Amino acid sequence: MYFMFIKVADIRFKEDVVLALQSEGIHRASYIESRDLQKSLSDDLKLFTGFFAGDQNEAQVIITALIDDPSQADGVVHNLSQAGIDVHREPILRIILWPVTHVFDGPEGWVARPSDKTGS
Repeated sequence: MYFMFIKVADIRFKEDVVLALQSEGIHRASYIESRDLQKSLSDDLKLFTGFFAGDQNEAQVIITALIDDPSQADGVVHNLSQAGIDVHREPILRIILWPVTHVFDGPEGWVARPSDKTGS
């Protein structure tokens, strides 16, 4: 199991990314609207005019999800490419995967942990 972190830097494509996730069978994801701090802090005047009053260029989306296999992340990138979105040349998104050793999921109990690879 892997924790997938996706930063959608170009929010024009946020719906496309969500559809690409669904196409790969990734349904239990979290969607968080956020701000790109690099862009927010690049203008010194913002320290005086209001840090959180930024413009649309600073907006981004963070999506997190648990996935079973890294091939699902490859599938997301492939689906976006097939939709005509040039994720390989344009700074549209960043995907990061971390291996997960432990997952407790409410009524389901332990979904993953080292002592019991199959859960529960």
